[in-house]
Amino acid sequence: MQWQSLAKAFNIPANKVDPMSNRMYINTLPGEILPDILAHISPDNHNLIQAVKVNYSLSTLNKVKNELDEVIKQHDISFYAFDIDIEHNNMIAIIA
Repeated sequence: MQWQSLAKAFNIPANKVDPMSNRMYINTLPGEILPDILAHISPDNHNLIQAVKVNYSLSTLNKVKNELDEVIKQHDISFYAFDIDIEHNNMIAIIA
């Protein structure tokens, strides 16, 4: 049950971690795992984590979402959805 310890280390419900692939991807700007992240995980589980270099930080993606939220409020849009495309590390917005 290694995936459960990963979920616990990152305060993620165990049912949100995919037990089939038994991996957790951490998107980081320099593509490196920060030592303080690894410090919270058993050394036996370090091989279960892979860092992926991305173009946008989570705070940048969140800022874009907040800006889109403001546009939605200004134009009284009633149907919208947001998602993050993890393959391309970009915000997806569906607005109608």
